[in-house]
Amino acid sequence: MKKLKNLVLLTVLAVTMISLCGCNTYSNFVHEFFHESGEASETIKIGIIEPQTGKDSAYGNEELEGFRIANKLAPEVLGKQVELIYADTQSDMDVTEATVKELIDKKPAVVLGGYGNVVSLAASSLLGPAKIPTIGTSSTNPLIADNNDYYYRVGLAESTQGKIIADFIVDYMKLDSTVLVKVKGDETTTPMNGKCLNRMEARTDNENSVKDIIYIDQSTHDYTKYVDKIEASGVKVVFMPVGYTIAEGVFKEVDKRGLDITFIGPESWHDLEMTAIALKYPTIKIAAVSDVVHVDEANEVGDEATKNVETTSLYDKLKEEYTKAYGEVAQVPTGTALAFDAYMIAIKTINDAGSVDSEAIKAQLDKIKNYPGASGDITFNENGEASKAINIDLLVDKKFVTVYTGK
Repeated sequence: MKKLKNLVLLTVLAVTMISLCGCNTYSNFVHEFFHESGEASETIKIGIIEPQTGKDSAYGNEELEGFRIANKLAPEVLGKQVELIYADTQSDMDVTEATVKELIDKKPAVVLGGYGNVVSLAASSLLGPAKIPTIGTSSTNPLIADNNDYYYRVGLAESTQGKIIADFIVDYMKLDSTVLVKVKGDETTTPMNGKCLNRMEARTDNENSVKDIIYIDQSTHDYTKYVDKIEASGVKVVFMPVGYTIAEGVFKEVDKRGLDITFIGPESWHDLEMTAIALKYPTIKIAAVSDVVHVDEANEVGDEATKNVETTSLYDKLKEEYTKAYGEVAQVPTGTALAFDAYMIAIKTINDAGSVDSEAIKAQLDKIKNYPGASGDITFNENGEASKAINIDLLVDKKFVTVYTGK
């Protein structure tokens, strides 16, 4: 009898605890025990890792727009609704580690995103051991893919960007020398820089193809001595993988002197912020790597590699939907196009796998060949890197125009 009373008392206490803890605890309980990922799940979960807050939130939002448009166009797979699970990195590595651990506990079939190499490295270090297939967007550090067999990337790795920049200088600009300008102590662009300089030497058979490497102090406010070195080199093209503040400082001094120099930057230059900076200095010529072919005026200013080039039907559809949702633009932001492609490839591979089993999805990702994405035809190589046409765009009349395409 006493045992029965104790059992009743424990039951009452349990019910009371649940009611006192509120809906949040109860929802967590239900989620944990009745909504596990798998064929029995009511939805198929796709994780989204992006900086929704913090210093990089504007770039994260650009990619979120691509995910949302893609989800609108393809809201189901395997006959089930796709549930997007968001993880806000807050543009911070420590926050990323905590939020990605929470995301892993929710057992997404695939994870997509996100902006920023540091946070992407942190996320990948956790997602790899968890064996969750991940499709990166705008991250560029090659180590992210090198250390994770389950990581794929629709954007361009830094080394790939370095190669195309060198080819652009030699093939399009018909020049055999350049100057590299980099931030003193910043090693984040080392793979890009090394690939570009080695490629320049190999393509030109010129040991002096790099006239100078100029290291700019991050805290400087006087760019005179740096531009003195650029001017003294006599080059017509400068490879300058730096941020906006330093780029503008150099542009201002070069514009003042009226030097005829083209500055080439990485894919991160390819946005509205760089366009706004360039408009302040009308004599400056700017080129940037791009994942997306911008062909509005390519036939007028491009070379034979871009004559009569056409965007894919997916890009056209993306632009149509982007205009409906966010207003008319000359070009869909690159981050938006990459995110759109990552989502669409995820849906395709889940569908082709016929399952949310991670190994089955990974096997299908390995088979992606010439996928006609909004950012171009995508093939994943043995390292999960995107092998696709890469473009160099010139800033012409307030917008970027593709003038050179290579691989």
